[in-house]
Amino acid sequence: METNRYSSPAAFHQAQEDTHNRLTKRRVMELRYLIYSQRKWIFLPMACFFIFQSNLISQDLSCLTIQAERGDARSQYHLGKVYFDGEVTAQNLEKAVFWWCKAAEQGDADAQCSLGIAYRRGQGVQMDLEEAVTWWRKAAEQGNSDGQWLLGSAYYNAEGVKRNFKKAAQWYLKAAEQGNAKAQTDLGMMYHDGSGMMKDPKRAVYWWQKAAEQGEARAQFHLGKMYFNGWGVNKDLVYAFVWIRLAAANGWEKAQSSLRVVTNELTATQLSEAEILFLDWSKKFEK
Repeated sequence: METNRYSSPAAFHQAQEDTHNRLTKRRVMELRYLIYSQRKWIFLPMACFFIFQSNLISQDLSCLTIQAERGDARSQYHLGKVYFDGEVTAQNLEKAVFWWCKAAEQGDADAQCSLGIAYRRGQGVQMDLEEAVTWWRKAAEQGNSDGQWLLGSAYYNAEGVKRNFKKAAQWYLKAAEQGNAKAQTDLGMMYHDGSGMMKDPKRAVYWWQKAAEQGEARAQFHLGKMYFNGWGVNKDLVYAFVWIRLAAANGWEKAQSSLRVVTNELTATQLSEAEILFLDWSKKFEK
């Protein structure tokens, strides 16, 4: 059974990047409202265009900048994300950090998470793990699930703080209970490995199931392996195949080799059933 939480440091960095992306995606409508509310003269069809398009244009950027300069924390956060992404305007990591810092100092939890990640990676600012933890803690203490997951990961990996599995589990649990899929996956891994707690494969399955149903590839992979081996759940090769194939479809590279192993164990009837179930579940559980 694979026990590494991430396949490589690059995979962990990608998880942090996913957090960056999610922080913006869930705020797209809010961002459009911020822009529209400052352009009351705009025609309704044009307003709809701004609201539903995924990319800003230069006029939007100017409007957002005005709001940020006026001290609006949400606009400052979003403007930082614009500079970080480099899609609307040239990427400028220093400006991204500048605006995230402005918003974070006003208590914006999303900005605190992003600023912490910037310090963790040394993007737009000198790498400083302790400073990263400082900002993640501020977000976590506000109840932000991404901040809680990031702070838990800091304790787990001993980055900016001393390793403390108990505190890692506590913060993962807070985030997991809010539905944070990455925290659910990592908490499941702690139960599986017995890191700072008694091993409990049933609890590992419980949390991986929740994360897997949100499309988290790492959780889908580990859940499939549990079904394959009959650990914490009744052995079921069909479910093992479906979860591992979903993980592969969602980009988890190690799933491919495991999928071949599971496939070789299936009868023709089981494989047919698994293929049908995969098509059904892929509509529900792919990212």
